[in-house]
Amino acid sequence: MIGSSSNITSSTCYQDESSWIEFATEIGQGLLSEVKRMKVLLEEKEACIAQLENDQAKQKQQIEDLTEQLRVKKAAEEQLKEDMYQSELAKQRLSHQIRQLSQSLSKTQMEQIRRERQETLIHQELKHLKTAQAKWQEAQNAYEDQLTLLNDSIAQLEREKDLILSSSDEEEEEEPMMDSRVTTTAVEIPATNAHSTKHVIKPYVAAISPSIMSSSSITSPSTPRESSFVDDHLPSKVIRASHESDRASSLLNSERLDLSLPCIIRTMTGEKAYKLSEGHFKWYNASKRQARFFWVHPYTKTLYWSKCDPGLQTNRAKSVHIDAFSVELNKSLPVITIYSTTQTVRLQCVDKDSHEIWVQALRCFVLEKTEKTHL
Repeated sequence: MIGSSSNITSSTCYQDESSWIEFATEIGQGLLSEVKRMKVLLEEKEACIAQLENDQAKQKQQIEDLTEQLRVKKAAEEQLKEDMYQSELAKQRLSHQIRQLSQSLSKTQMEQIRRERQETLIHQELKHLKTAQAKWQEAQNAYEDQLTLLNDSIAQLEREKDLILSSSDEEEEEEPMMDSRVTTTAVEIPATNAHSTKHVIKPYVAAISPSIMSSSSITSPSTPRESSFVDDHLPSKVIRASHESDRASSLLNSERLDLSLPCIIRTMTGEKAYKLSEGHFKWYNASKRQARFFWVHPYTKTLYWSKCDPGLQTNRAKSVHIDAFSVELNKSLPVITIYSTTQTVRLQCVDKDSHEIWVQALRCFVLEKTEKTHL
């Protein structure tokens, strides 16, 4: 009984073990299948991870490439901005140069127009001066011809006077009573001839320029009585010397006009000088200099001045008629004083050469007042 129970127990145990083995086997197979499945999943995940890593590496490479491209684009953009800035600066410089060139061109054109106008005026003035010089030369030639005739007439009168005086001396020896009568006749004849000579001279002297008339002692006597005295009582040699002196004076004036022609042209063109004006204050008188542009019209003998070139601003020029002038030498640069009936103008040239030119030109325009001038 005991043996049967043990057999039963052992068989039961064997069955339990086998069931456990089967159960364990089933569990092991299930675990193995699960491990295989997990292994497959793991491999799949590893493959996915590897794929993702590859994708990530590719994306990183793309990001680096894009970053490099962006850096290159930024550098190119900075370079373009720098080029644009330099181009803008160059554009501004070129625009400024264009404006300066335009202004220079405008000034050059205005200067050219002004010079053309001045050249035209100078040519016109030269034509007038040449015409006046030709007329003056014709008058001088006529005066010289008439002067030659007058010298011949005076020589003939002198011979007649000598004959009359010699005949009167002979009659004085023979008849003392006839001496006074012949002498009176001898004096009256030269006087009458001298008066007739003076009337012949007058029309020709009137046709000669003022410079010759002023220098001639025949045409500018102090009084009619003094002129008559000179014509009636001076010897014929003195009268002839006077005529020769007048002729030499006229020739000297002609040469002086030729020498002064460049000075006259320069004063016609005009130049910069200083205008001196007196400012009166309570305690002293102050002389102030103002830079002005001066020029002279030779026919009207008018001095003009303005603040700028006459070609640019002619409507604001001031003027004064030139009656006389004087020179003050008490300064480093002499001062020229222009006298007129309306006002007195004092000007100072920029240098001594210009001063000499103005003085030489003014001498041809007016007659200096010697009591006010010290040259």
